[in-house]
Amino acid sequence: MKHLHEMKWLSTELPKSIAGKFKEYCRDKHITYEASECFNLLKFEVFVNKKQAEGADDYIDLLISIKQIEEGKVVVKTMDELKEME
Repeated sequence: MKHLHEMKWLSTELPKSIAGKFKEYCRDKHITYEASECFNLLKFEVFVNKKQAEGADDYIDLLISIKQIEEGKVVVKTMDELKEME
């Protein structure tokens, strides 16, 4: 495995409602991971290099943002709607 010396284990805990999508992401990106339940969360330990860690972090941020929008915690407006507010 190339750049093995640059790789390390990192961990995060995710709500189960988005954990499945993150598992898919890890499989698609060939990221080695272990997952275990931690109350209502899933704890992930991923073996990644710096670039993979940044990509995974960005994907988690995206999943959380989508979940917040779906739950109505974040209101999304189009540019036209924003212009009308001015």
